[in-house]
Amino acid sequence: MCIALPAKINAKNGNKVIVTPFSGQEKEIDCTLHPDAKPGDYALAYGGQILKILKENEAVE
Repeated sequence: MCIALPAKINAKNGNKVIVTPFSGQEKEIDCTLHPDAKPGDYALAYGGQILKILKENEAVE
């Protein structure tokens, strides 16, 4: 079973973003599939990459 986690994007450097999932542990992940991702956005993250950009209300559900 796979579990993708919602996370807030804190910073961006090229094709990498720093995210903080609701678990609180900051991680660096790849954003090649979503180059429009920017700090302040929420994203669904799994396997070290962004699967989908989320609206804030989707992330907190």
